[in-house]
Amino acid sequence: MGSPLMRGYTAVPDPWPMPTLPQWAANIVDNAVLFIVGVVIVAGIGVVVWMVLSDRAERRRPDGGLHAFRPFHAGRRAARQGAPVVAPAELSDQDAPAWVAGYHVGRMEPVASRK
Repeated sequence: MGSPLMRGYTAVPDPWPMPTLPQWAANIVDNAVLFIVGVVIVAGIGVVVWMVLSDRAERRRPDGGLHAFRPFHAGRRAARQGAPVVAPAELSDQDAPAWVAGYHVGRMEPVASRK
């Protein structure tokens, strides 16, 4: 009749049983969690692919993918094209591409008047 340690005790039902979902609700929760995990994984792979492809496209640009907003790179690009190497503050607005026109290269302040 059971364990000798339990002699004299009767089984009492748990007054606060763990709440359980019906099976159909548990299936919905499981599927939702799996769907969200799948979306996160696919989005992560997509971001990595996008970064790799955009980096390759940037490297294929005529200027080698170097931006005028990076004075060090702008100086390297100018030196590669045969120009004398100058400090970024010595570059004029005419040295910058059209999309930077209106800003002093190296200081990024609006130009008061363009001639």
